Amino acid sequence: MKTIHVRLTHVSIKKFKDNKPAKQLKDDKSPIYFRYSKVNNNVGTFFFVLYKFGKENWIKLGRYPALSPIEAHRKMLNLQREAEQKDIIPQQEKFIIMAQLLRWYLERLSKNKSLSQHTKQNQIACIKQHLLPLLGEVELANLSLPLIDEKLFQPLQAKLALSTVDNVLSVLNAAMNRAQQVQLIKQNIIPKCTLAEFTNQRPKIKATRITHKLLLSAIRGLSKHKVEHQLLFAMLIMHGTRIGETVDAKWEAFDFKEQLWRIPADDTKTKQAHILPLTTQTCTWLKLYKKYQARKGKSAYLFHQKKNKRKVISANQGSSIISTLANKQWSAHDLRKFARSYWMELGIDYMVGEFLLNHTLNKLNQTYIQTLAMPNCRTALQDWCNWLEQQGLIPSYKLDLKK
Repeated sequence: MKTIHVRLTHVSIKKFKDNKPAKQLKDDKSPIYFRYSKVNNNVGTFFFVLYKFGKENWIKLGRYPALSPIEAHRKMLNLQREAEQKDIIPQQEKFIIMAQLLRWYLERLSKNKSLSQHTKQNQIACIKQHLLPLLGEVELANLSLPLIDEKLFQPLQAKLALSTVDNVLSVLNAAMNRAQQVQLIKQNIIPKCTLAEFTNQRPKIKATRITHKLLLSAIRGLSKHKVEHQLLFAMLIMHGTRIGETVDAKWEAFDFKEQLWRIPADDTKTKQAHILPLTTQTCTWLKLYKKYQARKGKSAYLFHQKKNKRKVISANQGSSIISTLANKQWSAHDLRKFARSYWMELGIDYMVGEFLLNHTLNKLNQTYIQTLAMPNCRTALQDWCNWLEQQGLIPSYKLDLKK
């Protein structure tokens, strides 16, 4: 590799960037090297070459232009002083720029089996669409709340809802905290990076977009849709379950003798098993659908993929089905919100509603649920399904259950 000895400055880096034989520059007054990127010769990396213990040690100082030549020299002097005082080779930081940390966290996310697919996709989207483009080239050493305000918060709040910005900040927090916990960074420079640090405003809680009128319209038009899509809609509105919990459902989870739906922990957002009572209406829908499905080919799943009955559809596919059924006026989550609000109108106890929605409960509330809730939950869901049936929610696919 050809090396040009020169005083490292912005001018010299720009001067030799198009010099084909030159792959690196060496500062003529310090042990600092600069290597151009193979992909883009407008950027590169500073290295501090330390000779210690009879060995040549290359220590990354940072990326140019995020790290200037002057800052690289100052950083080199600090490392050199540390090496002399402690008689050690300074530990090289695992991550120099935010892009390295964020890509590490992306890979970690993809392998995390404890997270639901929906949660993974949400966090991955935040990183790829917002954090990497806006913070990717920032040096970790330069990261600060004012810089995040300038490069991340201000651009995002100008075009996105505060709830989305809050979500992006929470993903940034998670990535930084995890990197510190596994000791890939020495310290988290922004331990408190929340929406409150940048604005006094708070995200508005979105009301459900589906009204009683829109629900009636959906119920009346249900027979026009595929049987699979009808059942998905019915299961969501009858139970107020999350889309991921619903599309992942297997037949083995439904106990028609005890009239229970046992949702395994792996399928829930809280990662705790959830049990829901089955109403007479739910049992009718499911038994009819099971006969319908058997005629087309059995599957362990209620909502299997069209070309592969051994695989379930994704939460995104389920959301898309409901969006189409709703003419894009409301979502699967709006059905959950509508159910919750109408339960209150029906006089259903608040704690019973929280249990049915599988919200995280404190220890006192968990004790209440374990001792009193299941009978109350069955009564509540039965009253709710009776009301839905009065609105016209009945299976449109007619089969003889006795056959």
